[in-house]
Amino acid sequence: MIIKYKSFPLHQMPAYFINTFNAELPSFFIKHYFGEAILGNYFMASKIVNKPLSLISESLNGLIYKDLSETNKAKLNKKMNTYVGLLFLVSLLFAIVYLIFGEYFFSLFFDINKWRKAFDMSKIIIFTTVISSSFSHYSSGVLVKRKNKIFLVWEVITTLVLFVSFFLGKSSTIDFFIWIYVGVILFRYLLLSLLFNKS
Repeated sequence: MIIKYKSFPLHQMPAYFINTFNAELPSFFIKHYFGEAILGNYFMASKIVNKPLSLISESLNGLIYKDLSETNKAKLNKKMNTYVGLLFLVSLLFAIVYLIFGEYFFSLFFDINKWRKAFDMSKIIIFTTVISSSFSHYSSGVLVKRKNKIFLVWEVITTLVLFVSFFLGKSSTIDFFIWIYVGVILFRYLLLSLLFNKS
């Protein structure tokens, strides 16, 4: 049994560990470069834009994985790309609404004058949310194809890129630092989609 499923402890477990590690990297670098006050604003901004879409994305993840695992291999890529495309459109619609009306909704729950920086940061962070809430589902497709080694290599490469990018961004403003993060997230998931479709 252990030999048959050796790919899980060899590749998938380390990949999940690295994924958890790189999810904490932005907070670590923001606190180190910009201080706890900016980190607090970053947490607030992230929660506001991530929660609505993550609830939808995470609730669908299990259903997507189940459907893909029961799909004929010849139709797998097309179905996965369709799911991602639909989720991207939903996420993009949310982002457009937030960018237009976000200040109004924000001010209903928070003092916009006190949390102005958090709101301004949320208008950048929302782009990472749009990308990750839709394109991250390619990970399900890669795992359905049993490409665990590819999944691990992807995690290692993109985590290194994230680490180096954050290190190079130490002299930037917080807004530019977050834009760096957006760029790395875009690279991360475009690479994942490429690996899925080419594997």
